[in-house]
Amino acid sequence: MENSSRIARSIFYKSISNILFLLLTLAVSVFLNKFYGKDLYGLLILVYTVTSFCFLFSDLGAKQTINRFIPQHSQSGNKEEARQLIKTAFTFQLYGMVFFSVILFFLSDFIAVDFFHQPELRPLLKIGIIFFVAYSILDFIFQLFQAFQAWLKEGILNVLYLSLYLGLVCAFAFLLNKSIKDVLLANSIACILIVVLGIFLLPKEARSFLCLNFNFGEGRISNKNIFTFGLPLLFNNLTFFILMWFDKALLGKYDHLKYVTFYYIAFGFYSGIMAILKTIYTVFMPYIAGFSADSQEKIQH
Repeated sequence: MENSSRIARSIFYKSISNILFLLLTLAVSVFLNKFYGKDLYGLLILVYTVTSFCFLFSDLGAKQTINRFIPQHSQSGNKEEARQLIKTAFTFQLYGMVFFSVILFFLSDFIAVDFFHQPELRPLLKIGIIFFVAYSILDFIFQLFQAFQAWLKEGILNVLYLSLYLGLVCAFAFLLNKSIKDVLLANSIACILIVVLGIFLLPKEARSFLCLNFNFGEGRISNKNIFTFGLPLLFNNLTFFILMWFDKALLGKYDHLKYVTFYYIAFGFYSGIMAILKTIYTVFMPYIAGFSADSQEKIQH
């Protein structure tokens, strides 16, 4: 009964936060489209398309491994193994961020001019590297909250992030009269501020990622889990990118930017349905992991 009520509360918190997140996302999209115009906002969407591809692979499978094994370690009371896994996972995340940041920096000219045929996209892509790094760390924090089943805190931070992003964008647009480049900076600032707040709200053992683990020999079990469990799931990330962003990339390459904007905003409404399905998957995954661990122990005995 206690587990049932806990699952029900988790689904409620995630559902409310996802709905608010969706509404704020649509509000940001409508505002940016109205204030900057369809062409400039279309360029921004292309930046998010490219950085999303890098973002999906930058953790090298570490975040999937966290969601799989942290609940298991928490149930068994093995806090040391959980801390070691978090440190190792963030180290993988850091290496991935550096690698894709360098790749994005040197390929920005090719992506902007040769692929999308939009020379004005070049400086936006380079500024987008800052957003890519900031959001990658923020998403790592969100994954930790999910792994430790702190659904309410994760939901509140999600809503705060988009609210802060919307507020900063409005401030830059109306008060400072900034350009579309500064929308990326506003997003990056919002990410950094929520990262700092999220670190203070994390459980104590979850903050271990602040102590990086560059000696992979100390976390052999964690390394093995990431290589054998997390890395193969990167192919699932590729499927997600194709479903969520590949169509926008094709529109940006072969059609006018205004159609990219129209499609992106319309796609936001569709994302509401997907958010419900993702909520169910995210909430139940730790319990499935625990059931799997118990089944493996029974088979061994």
